Amino acid sequence: MRIIVTGSIAYDYLMSYPGTFTEHFLPDHLSRVSLSFLVDTMDKRRGGCAPNIAYSLALLNERPVLMGTAGQDFGDREVLVVFQGQHGYVSPSWYEPGSVKAPTWNFSAVHCHGTPEILDADTNLAVLTKLVAHFEQPVEEPMWLNQGWAPPIARGTVGLRIPVDRFTCKVKMSQDKDPVTVQNVIAQLRAPGPYNQPHLADDMERARNDRIGYPSAT
Repeated sequence: MRIIVTGSIAYDYLMSYPGTFTEHFLPDHLSRVSLSFLVDTMDKRRGGCAPNIAYSLALLNERPVLMGTAGQDFGDREVLVVFQGQHGYVSPSWYEPGSVKAPTWNFSAVHCHGTPEILDADTNLAVLTKLVAHFEQPVEEPMWLNQGWAPPIARGTVGLRIPVDRFTCKVKMSQDKDPVTVQNVIAQLRAPGPYNQPHLADDMERARNDRIGYPSAT
């Protein structure tokens, strides 16, 4: 099952308050509460509802698809887009004797950096039309985006294009382990149980066969 997280891509304002809120509540006036607080610091960071939920789901080993909106205030600031591949827990109980008994996490990911460009109205409508068509295709009676009434609705969205200025790829597939341990991990990931991850096992085999991230032979 695919999880699609929708919501805003905005800013989080993180404030530091030195006291406790209960100090300012009067027990006899809880029905009429109106308070102001002075904070020591305030930090503005990129965040928003949708990215925060998607990040939390990723920590629970889910692979959500983020579908959100970004406002005009993105400006010319660089953003980071993370493409997460297969990933999963690796237990040290799968290692051969003599290996360092530390658990780890195998994964593959690409971090792309770029500056967003806001799409013009026509391009944004074209992107939305393709997006709706993509999700409507499996529907028994698909409802395509009507080009007659769609433009006014599309103006309520902000489409972005992000040219990639630089990127970093990381493939961590137990390349530092001995061959027997690598095979043990692959077998355990294919086995039934709480850590069944056959697609991650496929990636491990691909990395091993193609020598991705392995030391060069001398």
